[in-house]
Amino acid sequence: MKLIGKGRISSVYTDDIYAYKVFNMLYDKTWVQKEVKIMNEISNKTEFELGDVKLVNSHAIQMKYFQGMTLAQRIKKHRYKNGLDDFIELQSKVFNYRFLNLEDAFLCYKEEISKSNLDHTLKDLALKSLNQIPYEQTLCHFDFHFENIMYDGSYHIIDWVNAKLGNKVMDIARTYIILVQYAKILSDRYLNKITQKLNINVQDVYNAIPLMAALRLHEMDSKAFNNDLQQMIYDYSKKAE
Repeated sequence: MKLIGKGRISSVYTDDIYAYKVFNMLYDKTWVQKEVKIMNEISNKTEFELGDVKLVNSHAIQMKYFQGMTLAQRIKKHRYKNGLDDFIELQSKVFNYRFLNLEDAFLCYKEEISKSNLDHTLKDLALKSLNQIPYEQTLCHFDFHFENIMYDGSYHIIDWVNAKLGNKVMDIARTYIILVQYAKILSDRYLNKITQKLNINVQDVYNAIPLMAALRLHEMDSKAFNNDLQQMIYDYSKKAE
């Protein structure tokens, strides 16, 4: 099998029929089982066909192999001009689904922030941000970016491991933060376009940014962006006052 992707905790291989996600042996096997459950819930109850996702063993998953290119590659290499509009249209479709059998983002993120090693000031600002977000149980991807969209003549959203039920502004805030880090030139255009399309007050997204930036800070090991994340927590907390 050939290697087609490598991350911090897993590598992805293909035999040109299926894709296989192989996790580090130190990774908790219950989290592997959880990922299979999430992906099958998405595949069975939404329009986002992921195929039948199976455990190969305690640390490997078999899943559908999407060939083609990422949306990021389509924009960069093929000079595709409507990439941002397609991106927003796809994310908007994610928000069409509610009350799936997935974790509650409000409960998960409250626990994650509370147990994190962030300093008390950042924790307090993140929890204050969480409390300002109206409670909803809408499907959110929580890692929606251009590299997680495959194109082979049609689009396929991949990497649903973080999917939970929450308020769509949380997911939009998460994507905005990722774009600020990796595609800053698109970040404000994205935020303006998606809030207009979904008739969302941009202030509601601002209210969610301290929470999502704190979560990003907690999970990242990129010292280069850590200061930016901390500054976002402080700046957007002030905007929420």
